[in-house]
Amino acid sequence: MGRNGKRLAYLWTAIASIEMIRGGITSCVDMDNTSPEIMHAWADVGFRGVLAYTLSNKWVPAELRAGEDTMKRQMLDFIQKYHRPDGLTTVSVAPSTLFLCTDDFLIWAGEQAQAHDLGMQIHIAETADEVDDQVKATGHTPVEHLQHLGLLNERLSAVHVVHVNHHDVDLLARSGAQMVHCPKSNMKLADGIAPTAWLRKAGVPVSLGTDGCASNDLLDMWEEMRTGLLLARVSENQPDGMTPQEAFGMATVAAAHVARIEAGELQVGKLADMAVVELKGVHLRPFHGDDLLNTLVFCGKAADVRDTIIHGEAVMRDRCITRVDEQALLEETEAIEAGVYALRLEQPYGR
Repeated sequence: MGRNGKRLAYLWTAIASIEMIRGGITSCVDMDNTSPEIMHAWADVGFRGVLAYTLSNKWVPAELRAGEDTMKRQMLDFIQKYHRPDGLTTVSVAPSTLFLCTDDFLIWAGEQAQAHDLGMQIHIAETADEVDDQVKATGHTPVEHLQHLGLLNERLSAVHVVHVNHHDVDLLARSGAQMVHCPKSNMKLADGIAPTAWLRKAGVPVSLGTDGCASNDLLDMWEEMRTGLLLARVSENQPDGMTPQEAFGMATVAAAHVARIEAGELQVGKLADMAVVELKGVHLRPFHGDDLLNTLVFCGKAADVRDTIIHGEAVMRDRCITRVDEQALLEETEAIEAGVYALRLEQPYGR
């Protein structure tokens, strides 16, 4: 990665973190990146982040990825350097998806998660084609294959889980694995509708995520709560397919559990991470105190967040980012990115 590439990794992470902070998000799990610049940006902005270290040893062209031995060594070095459970940055193991990793590599990743007491995240059953290909190749659905490899356990967070059958759901429920629901991403990419009501009824812990701006555009959990709730209701054709209380819990307590942090609720002994929401907007009126979560989930917006506190520090106060110069970061990002975009347009695949 060249100098501009490293700087862009820092800048993109910094402005993404600011976007999340402005919406009251105090932590995220960042997958598909392995740059130290991400950790540096989080530290400067004051954001709590989990870097899910992406692993792949097949399908991706060899010239675009490190060799398997190199990747293993780099991941272990990264864990040693940046995994700080008592601080703001931690690491988890993230074989991106089943078709990007050999079985031996997946098993190794699971062993490292166990050895270093880390979480493990993987995208599974996102598309119907993915499931069909996995069944043809192994005789197992993606969920069944994770079980076959010994990876379906309480450390695992399975992202998407759109195309599953009864046996899959039963395996997930008995394993303690968690499902991360990304409703807006699934809708944008026409992946399908994850059966969240069915999964939750079976006892599978379900949290909410955005899937990142590459497949969502926004890093906005307010939109994700509302979209997830409405999608669950219309897919089940039931007004009780999901309640505002359940959607809020999926975005807070359940999401913190996926990130393996003690947060998501105001409670003695939990991390001092919180958002202060201003209830003065016309879209929030009339407001009745006994109907708080209903109002927040159905009507709340990221712009309603006034203050965001992470690790006891106000990283946004009165809607002003406190630790970095937001405008300077935006201007620098746009200047560098303009050159990158121009270069992209010069390539044969640019359009």
